[in-house]
Amino acid sequence: MGRVRTIRDAGQRSQRAGALLVAAVSIVGCSDDATRTAIRSTSATSAVGPSGRTGPSGGTGSTGGTGPTGAAAPAATPGPAPVAPDSKSIIANATVPSGCALRDAVSFDVAANELIVLNPDRTDDASGRVRTAVSADAKIALPSASGANAPATREQLAALLRDKATTLVLCGTDAGWSWIEPAPRGDPVRSGQEIDADGVGSIEVGKRYQDIEIATGRPISVNDALFPNGECAFVSFGLDGLGGLGGDGTLRRVEVLGGSWRTDAGITIGSTEAQVHAAYPSATRQTDPLSRTSSFLVAGPRGDASHVLAFEIVDGKVAGIRAGERSWALIAGGCL
Repeated sequence: MGRVRTIRDAGQRSQRAGALLVAAVSIVGCSDDATRTAIRSTSATSAVGPSGRTGPSGGTGSTGGTGPTGAAAPAATPGPAPVAPDSKSIIANATVPSGCALRDAVSFDVAANELIVLNPDRTDDASGRVRTAVSADAKIALPSASGANAPATREQLAALLRDKATTLVLCGTDAGWSWIEPAPRGDPVRSGQEIDADGVGSIEVGKRYQDIEIATGRPISVNDALFPNGECAFVSFGLDGLGGLGGDGTLRRVEVLGGSWRTDAGITIGSTEAQVHAAYPSATRQTDPLSRTSSFLVAGPRGDASHVLAFEIVDGKVAGIRAGERSWALIAGGCL
């Protein structure tokens, strides 16, 4: 069964979403069919919201040298979750520190000291609602009358979540969050936005997964079931028809396989090959070694010099649009 990794903990894996992807893979690596499955199945899980993630786990200290007996010194353990220097916000320079996650929270049980979050990567119940603990000395920062985050009580957190579900920044682990605050509003991407060589709106190729979360104000999900070391992963943004591939904690390509997404020249799924040539006269053809029925028209960079738009052509029409780093946009079959 496949596994989905959330950014909070590189060791945490999903037992549900990953299985859908692995079943679709017919070659070693991330196949195009698996990519389509990942992107098109996004809407099926959107009812419970995408899973939150946190930044990559902090690295352990270097291992000490061997002593006279030859036994290696134990590795240093990671430090505690980061504490904001201003005691008001854990977010600094629009980035999520290691040990923190974005989660969609729906309620807080003050008596049990438990936060209820939406996490479809867990199978505690069919709703995707998971109870996670809050540390006894947890710091909670919520919006004040001035609009800035300020220290708050558990009762105030419960009241906020009674009004509406809220995406929170949580630092620590499911076993005990030590810092809680609302996620920045961000610049959410909406269906139908333009896709260019650098991505779609605030979903930008080259950004770390957790920085995309802060930029959009929404959790995203990363599935590395086939490559647990993170060298290749499916990325889901909770948007119909839009997905991506990433590696080593960074988004490498954005891919459109449905919906109303379009380029600035008006090319969308279903456009003809002739329309692509008219919109991008310098586009060059590249064959797909894994398919006899498809090829790619590659439009040279308009943004970052290393980024391209690649249009997958099947039966004379656009079946997919890839954007991002050239080497990733043109990988035959996804990840090999």
